[in-house]
Amino acid sequence: MPAQLILGLHGIGSPHHGVTDDDEPFYWVSRQAFVSLLQTIVVTREGSKLPVAITFDDGNESDALIALPELAKRNLKAIFFVVGARIGLPHYLDRAALRDLVSAGMEIGSHGMHHCDWRKLDSMMLHVEIDAARRRIEDLCGSAVTKVGIPFGSYDRHVLQQLHAERLDCVYTSDGGLAQSDAWLKPRQTICSNASEAAMKSLIAGYPSLAVRLRCRTAIMYKKLRG
Repeated sequence: MPAQLILGLHGIGSPHHGVTDDDEPFYWVSRQAFVSLLQTIVVTREGSKLPVAITFDDGNESDALIALPELAKRNLKAIFFVVGARIGLPHYLDRAALRDLVSAGMEIGSHGMHHCDWRKLDSMMLHVEIDAARRRIEDLCGSAVTKVGIPFGSYDRHVLQQLHAERLDCVYTSDGGLAQSDAWLKPRQTICSNASEAAMKSLIAGYPSLAVRLRCRTAIMYKKLRG
């Protein structure tokens, strides 16, 4: 089965006032770093044996203001995983922005309703995070939502059972490593603020070592089996 590298990004530029989690600014990258990353993808995609996919979490307004025009310049596509309850709030995507993304050929996925740890929820609240969020996002963006990005990469056997019941095309985590192109559960490599240009070039142009791939697979197996 062919493998692919899936990148997980969050906000671009300076974190806005809606970012209240102390750890969240760590996942924002500068506009310059983002542009450099896209340029590296464009340069390497012709001769690379490893396809690269781009995803965004959280539904920050920088998705539309910065990411969309930079992606469009380079004929690149991405999946945007948005938080249902944040749509229309200050600093986040609104209905018009979601539809602009869809019109530009981007895909909208779900990142839950309230951006919380799904492992800590009972079945009723998990239903809200998965099913109700999906339906709300579909109503607002005007297209089917068939993919989910798990908040914080936090999942277990119970969460996966709920997600399987939704009959989603695929589910994205943040476990790192490579994803099989036909896999239902797809690990992503998170891009953080401290990622150097050299490190990102190496990540995109290279291929993870066997040790790294085994470590990531072990982590995934553990999460899939834990209760």
